Amino acid sequence: MNTKYIGRIILLNLLIIASVFQIYADDYYAGTQGLSGQELVDTLHSIIDDHTYYSYQQAGEYVFIMNEEDDSLTCVYSGERTPMPNPIHFQYFNREHTWPQSLFEEDELAQKKSDMHHLYPTNPDVNNLRANLPFGDIHTVFWVSIYDTTCKYGLNMDGEECFEPRDCHKGDAARALFYFAIRYDMELPDITGWHQEILKEWHTTDPPDSSEITRNEEVYILQENRNPFIDHPEFVDLIDFEDFSNPIGVDDFDYIKTSLHIVSYPNPFNSSTNISFFITDYTELNGLTEIKIYNIKGELINTLTKQIGKTGECKIIWNGKDDYRKDIQSGIYLYQLKIGKNVHSGKITLIR
Repeated sequence: MNTKYIGRIILLNLLIIASVFQIYADDYYAGTQGLSGQELVDTLHSIIDDHTYYSYQQAGEYVFIMNEEDDSLTCVYSGERTPMPNPIHFQYFNREHTWPQSLFEEDELAQKKSDMHHLYPTNPDVNNLRANLPFGDIHTVFWVSIYDTTCKYGLNMDGEECFEPRDCHKGDAARALFYFAIRYDMELPDITGWHQEILKEWHTTDPPDSSEITRNEEVYILQENRNPFIDHPEFVDLIDFEDFSNPIGVDDFDYIKTSLHIVSYPNPFNSSTNISFFITDYTELNGLTEIKIYNIKGELINTLTKQIGKTGECKIIWNGKDDYRKDIQSGIYLYQLKIGKNVHSGKITLIR
């Protein structure tokens, strides 16, 4: 049996184990409430530190399997598609390190190199073009992808050499960098062209989608640590990634604030579950929030909406049905709560 199918079987078995034992507990981020700045950095680091890591070969195979779709791989930067190699090899597509290897600090080199939270498949030529360049918005274009013209190489508005991934990967790339910074206690490099303001803007305009949420689950099952900025995108605004010690107050932001913990109960559930969250400020709330339910493949199952008119605890009930009001089968389901500028995600298990 070839490596492609062996890897798929391993991932499937791990997903089944996750479903049975609920390894992503609701209290994974316990202790982060009300924190910001260095305190939040230290707490998140302690939560995601010391993950299980694999060889560079194994990690690359798993990353290819996670990103495979319809027997093809897509370069996350340029959008080019290529047939999935069988057996898996890295001749025609690379394992791209979102945080460039040349900028690694000396400690934990093996873990950094094979950390799947920042590894993605890329075309070798595009990978070489990006090299160790910072990400940025390109204003003077030297090169543009023929597969997706939002992927460019050139100069930003300050005349600094940068690389710009395609729009649908901008937020993913930013969150991978934010994860890497916290996991390895490395502030964003003090190098011309690295601007966290751009990365935070990408994080906001391209929030976690179902594919990224599913990938976070798969990496968690393997590595036993998560990317906090996919689960809780609001953490990004509470950290200065160029200076962890810079104090940032929770009250420095005037947009809607929800609790840092969303609870779904019961979980696992049989007939219905409550997705509960807490709103402390609805200054700019338009009165409507929504929760999208996805299956583990990232397919949208249902969209739930609720009118919000006051602060305090809110809950949305899901009855285990799809958009057509039909019962769905047992399994792991992912939910994404979007309210104002905040996006939260979590996992529910349905057992019939």
